[in-house]
Amino acid sequence: MFDLFKDLDTYTGIPPYASEHYGVYQPLLGWESRLTKKWIQRGGIVVDPHIKKVLDGRFKPGPELVQNDHPLEFLAFPLQPGSGISPYSVVLTKTLNSELLVVLRDAIQGFVVQNDGRLPQGAEWNALIEINNLMDPEEGPLRKVNDIHRARLNQQMMAQAQGGQITAEMLATTKQAHLSLMQYESQIAVFLLAHAEGQGGADPNELSKLFSVVTAAPANDILRPTDPLASIDPRASGGALSPVGFVHLFRQYFFDLGTFLGESVEHIWLAPGTTIELIEVSTRKSIVEHQEESATETTTASEDSSAVKDELSDAVKAENSSSTKLGVSTTNTVNFGVYQGTASANYGVESSRKEAREATHKQNREQAEKLSSQIKRSYKSIFKTVTETTDVRSRRYLLQNTSNKLINYELRRKMRRVGVQLQDMGNQLCWQVFIDDAGVSLGLSELVHFAESPDLANLKDPDIGPPPANIAKKVTVPIPFTPILNYSNWHANYEFAYLETGNTAYKDKFLGTVKGDDDDDDSQIIMGPFTFKIDPPQSNYVLTDDIRIIGPQGNKQAVVRTKTKNADGSFTLVLQFINFGKENVLNLDVELVFAPQTGALTEYETNKKKVQEKYDAERQRLLKKSFLESVRKRIKDASSIRSRPAWDLREEERTVIYRQLLQRLMLDSWDIASKNQKDTENLRLSHVRSEIIRAIFDVDGMLYFVAPEWWMPRRHRSQLDLKVQVGDPAIELTDNDVVKWDDVEKRADNYRITEDSAPARYGSSLGWLLQLDGDNLRNAFLNAPWVKAVIPIRPGRERAALNWLRSIEGHENDGWNTPYIGTAEEDAEFNGKTIGEVLEIIAERMEKENGKIANVLEADKVFEKGFDPLASGFDAGLPANKVFSQWISILPTDQIVASEYEPKDLTR
Repeated sequence: MFDLFKDLDTYTGIPPYASEHYGVYQPLLGWESRLTKKWIQRGGIVVDPHIKKVLDGRFKPGPELVQNDHPLEFLAFPLQPGSGISPYSVVLTKTLNSELLVVLRDAIQGFVVQNDGRLPQGAEWNALIEINNLMDPEEGPLRKVNDIHRARLNQQMMAQAQGGQITAEMLATTKQAHLSLMQYESQIAVFLLAHAEGQGGADPNELSKLFSVVTAAPANDILRPTDPLASIDPRASGGALSPVGFVHLFRQYFFDLGTFLGESVEHIWLAPGTTIELIEVSTRKSIVEHQEESATETTTASEDSSAVKDELSDAVKAENSSSTKLGVSTTNTVNFGVYQGTASANYGVESSRKEAREATHKQNREQAEKLSSQIKRSYKSIFKTVTETTDVRSRRYLLQNTSNKLINYELRRKMRRVGVQLQDMGNQLCWQVFIDDAGVSLGLSELVHFAESPDLANLKDPDIGPPPANIAKKVTVPIPFTPILNYSNWHANYEFAYLETGNTAYKDKFLGTVKGDDDDDDSQIIMGPFTFKIDPPQSNYVLTDDIRIIGPQGNKQAVVRTKTKNADGSFTLVLQFINFGKENVLNLDVELVFAPQTGALTEYETNKKKVQEKYDAERQRLLKKSFLESVRKRIKDASSIRSRPAWDLREEERTVIYRQLLQRLMLDSWDIASKNQKDTENLRLSHVRSEIIRAIFDVDGMLYFVAPEWWMPRRHRSQLDLKVQVGDPAIELTDNDVVKWDDVEKRADNYRITEDSAPARYGSSLGWLLQLDGDNLRNAFLNAPWVKAVIPIRPGRERAALNWLRSIEGHENDGWNTPYIGTAEEDAEFNGKTIGEVLEIIAERMEKENGKIANVLEADKVFEKGFDPLASGFDAGLPANKVFSQWISILPTDQIVASEYEPKDLTR
């Protein structure tokens, strides 16, 4: 529809309206393979698997065996060069689980060798698949297939017997399996034979779909340079990373290449002599996350958000600032966003520059297209037609048709054409260091959360009552006046005399005689025993031995001689003295003590337990309610904590990285100064070394790359602590307190949310250690297994930097003396040298190259001469400091233009 390159030459020379710096960091790899060491130790040669495959496909080895048995007398025989073989191999494209096809493949292999790699055609198939040959009982294909299946089944049967006797059942089962297999092979045979003979219109050439010819690689491939990474043993642990690498610097320019009318958004028909007014309502959705509300005015934030959405260059900058895959360094007022390149074993600058250019072109092209698409989608126009003239909005369109024709107006959005170019700005050496668990020294925020004690004021203590105890019961028992014979003196005093033991009517009775009565000296009455049984005051109570005599009622007298508790719960009284007071009955008040039985104690304990359980359940409910409220509030409060300013968090991360980097660069000066901090001489050493380091390394330009957590997962597995002390530490969340899917198992990394809590932070489902007031980048930093920090070496100080780095403790195994294994053509001069020697050569060359003023001026040539269209969209082979990549992005504006519609007639 649109020619994006139309009139492009007319914009030659216009200056860029914005620019952005980029870089691609490329680590340099050195490796000592474990297999290489073993081959060298045994005096053997290193055999490249690719080379061995090429040789096996083209040549047959000469020696076929080794003579002699003693290792010192081993002799390969015959000692002769190998011989050439056919490079063609027949493979089955479909095996059909048939051994017959495997056997026939060998016959077809011979045909292919004799016919220069060609499969049979037409009647040639019948010569290879022929009925008489198939049915040959001694050497035929079916006999060979029979023997193959027989041997395999016999082996399976022997394994099943496990050294024991083969049973008749096993033999019958194996025999039946053999029959089934051969029946299947016979069906495959008739299928192949029918096609080979062309029976029933079958096409013999269809058999070629079962076979394919593979041609071995040319023998000259063994002379082709191989990727040094292809020979690395994946299980080797002797690899070495060079302590320095390349950073390739680029600058991205944005050019305004004019505007044009885009696609139509509305059509309006106007009759002759009519006027119509259109009001445009532009809506746009904008989500702004402002990190510095307290320090920035609202008007400033509004202006920033509008610019980010409307301008491609600003959108690119905004995305770079929040990318987790981009290391950003700040040097004075210039920000360099540096991407990680792939590790390379070739140290040549040209090949490294090409790879970096390709990576930069791909990254920035994808980024620009994505952002321009987002900007396009942010515009939405709604047109309303009104009949009266009302200035609803400040932007309105008045269309008039003063002609005598019906006119169709087309409303089209005004579009911007933005040209983007990438310029190579040269290379720089960098020192790289891997810092394991870099976030471990960062302090983490701790939420101060007060859990209120549960309200138990309305909870009444359990009313259990006292435990069962002895109960005293006052009773009145009647003592009857029971005289012996016909005595009737009930006003006299009687006193116990004796126990009747004779065989009389009063045997075993306690008898008493009258005392103190001058008129009567022989009256006798029964003084006992008097037995009484009183019901206990409560169930499960029994009478005890504690029987207390209170005394007789009225003007009477009585003294009890004995009181006995009986086994059936009754008690018996025997009187010592009694005076009935001229009545036939003396009512004696007695206090009986009853004791609880085991049943009463058990009943009490049961009731006590029920009351206590009810009390405990209510108390636990209140505690649980308070606990859940505290937990819910803690979850909500923790999720509602705002992240700290992103810049502060990044500066803290850079600081902890700087600490470890500078501790290495400062050598032993930190240790010396820490031993005696008041010694100014030791501090002076640190002052001097700090200036030297700043002169050699661009310390302020340090950048770091956070390794994704998946390289070493779950190093800091953690969850939000929801243990709330509400009076009982045993209270915890259970499955009854959460809502989840029924079939979700209990997972270690499950986390809690509420309907009021903010969405969980990034990393919650991964079991990450999270900082409550941190952002996503901080949390990724805390859980990263390592951080790769890179400090650029100042141009012209490359050799000084290498000399300094060789003295740093911990670089003994960084590969300085590892043999260089690069295979690029430009690296041929480095053959036989170590990584350290190659780095010194490169450092010397870069020191001379970066010191040329012409290169500095060339880097600013775009600002001097402006836009210069690139002939091709991308060229990675251009010299340094040249524009090597170009593309055009289309951006919408908020302006609508009305133009007369001229339809195209596509009819013939």
